[in-house]
Amino acid sequence: MYEIISNISPYGALGVLGFLFGFIYIFYCSKANKIPFSDLAYLYVWSGIGAIIGAKILYCILNIRLIINAIANNQTEILQSVISGGFVFYGGLFGAIIAYIVSANYFSLNKRSDLGVLVPTMPLVHAFGRIGCSIVGCCYGREIHHGLGLLYNNSIYAPNNTLLFPVQTLEAVSNLIIFFILLKSSKTTGLPETSFKKQIVRYLLLYSGSRFILEFFRGDTYRGYIGYLSVSQWISIAIWLSVGLILISNSLKNNKIH
Repeated sequence: MYEIISNISPYGALGVLGFLFGFIYIFYCSKANKIPFSDLAYLYVWSGIGAIIGAKILYCILNIRLIINAIANNQTEILQSVISGGFVFYGGLFGAIIAYIVSANYFSLNKRSDLGVLVPTMPLVHAFGRIGCSIVGCCYGREIHHGLGLLYNNSIYAPNNTLLFPVQTLEAVSNLIIFFILLKSSKTTGLPETSFKKQIVRYLLLYSGSRFILEFFRGDTYRGYIGYLSVSQWISIAIWLSVGLILISNSLKNNKIH
């Protein structure tokens, strides 16, 4: 029994735990807002599957050169290591949104105006995932020479015996703050404000803004940079610009109507 437990990845275990907490949250929402639990559960599970697929696809895209070289040189071990390796959150985010839209249409739930209660599960589950990152050492922070930091002795991801900025822990905290902000906005503005579109806009603005800042404290530079900014920072900028243009466009349309 001990051997089985010891082989379970802390990252995977916390990911599953976060997913279960998300289920508890949507169960509470179904009771509080009188929404059929099955409706939320279908969308939640399919969005989760979409997140996993999207996160893996973007991870492979960012490592496409390594994958091509491994195939060309018949380096099966390296190829297997890359493909079975990590995930990229932004890929998971877009995958979850696409899966939500597809499944909402499939289950004929796309006309409901109260399914935005699902959106807070994104930062909630993500917070657990980042705690897992801090334990195993992936997505590690920059080297620091004083202050509070993380020191790994046997990590296969982070530099060992080096004091690192606890960026994973900080991102976990920021995700929990975003979770409570989204929760608070739903309660204070009423049920109509819990539409998926309104809540996802709030989430995208809050998360992309915090992620852009936190990226400056990341130390795993192998993830890819374009100029002085990481790929994730460019994605954050693209999200801000896209959401901003959508909000401006909607505002202009509303002004014309009035």
